[in-house]
Amino acid sequence: MLVDHLDRLTDAVYTLAAVQIALHEHVSPHQAAIQVAEQRHETRHALASWRPPRDSYRAVDLPR
Repeated sequence: MLVDHLDRLTDAVYTLAAVQIALHEHVSPHQAAIQVAEQRHETRHALASWRPPRDSYRAVDLPR
């Protein structure tokens, strides 16, 4: 149930982002949605491949 709520919230945030792009950059809603989808993909890729610096406290559990 919580996952459903988070998914809907995430979708709402991306929809709002597309609306803001459409309004401020004067592009069609379709083009704004494409831009948001591309940014979403790039963000997911960046988060999946991110690793903390070795001297970071977050790196404690990383394999050496």
